[in-house]
Amino acid sequence: MRLEEITLDHVNRAIDLYLEHAYRDAPIPPSLRRPAGSGDTPVSQRLREDFLDETARLGRGARAYALRLGNRRYAFMKMRLLEHLFHGEFYFTVDTHDQMFQAERDFELARLMEFNRELRASIEAAWEGAGLPTTVNLKGVLECRPLEREPPKGARILLVDDDAAILDTVAHLLELKGYEVDLARDGEEALSAARPERHDLILMDVEMPRMDGIEACALLKADGSRRGMPVLLASARAFDMARPPGDGFLVKPFQADVLLRFLEAMLRDASRGERTNASA
Repeated sequence: MRLEEITLDHVNRAIDLYLEHAYRDAPIPPSLRRPAGSGDTPVSQRLREDFLDETARLGRGARAYALRLGNRRYAFMKMRLLEHLFHGEFYFTVDTHDQMFQAERDFELARLMEFNRELRASIEAAWEGAGLPTTVNLKGVLECRPLEREPPKGARILLVDDDAAILDTVAHLLELKGYEVDLARDGEEALSAARPERHDLILMDVEMPRMDGIEACALLKADGSRRGMPVLLASARAFDMARPPGDGFLVKPFQADVLLRFLEAMLRDASRGERTNASA
């Protein structure tokens, strides 16, 4: 949905549904019961006053706004309004904030992460049911654009993401651009599917259940027969780019043209036997 089409009612409804699911059978913290503003309050004012503008931190031309609302078991989960893939198109999503756990994992943390993922799914399903913009709308945005199918590029990409709507949309975009595409829904599926004789590049999300993109990438690079496969990782998580986790790294959210430029550059470098080692 275009940002200018998002109303204060949309934002307030998204917050209400989030809180309803996140604090079911638990009291909502008083600090979250902030004034919702009147019907005349501009959305831009609500975003400016209540949300953290993450656009400057991302620095890649895609806008992002975050509101930390937490849940009954974890205080750091956030609601976000993102501009992702298509300029000017925004959707609501839940950030489970799993990057808090990247340095340590145990059984209790694993249970919490699973709880957060299931809660995210229920909140985003509630938003979709209420007619609010979510990732489900992205493919429709793509299909409404006057894009002609380009000639085959002779390259096959293994696309890995646990968000089915993102997976479907990006796959459709890449196919329109002349790429062949195979799909996987987490790191374990990626490891089973990745074949150097079949795939020219792996485009993989980082935050996924069962096995995340960092672990899957490390295992691929430890495999003598597959370590040369270029891996482009995508994440909202911050990394030390002096030691990038893959051969390329995209900060989410990003625009489709940035993604396509990166893919072209990495495939070109791979054909020359070079390692991209870049980020955007």
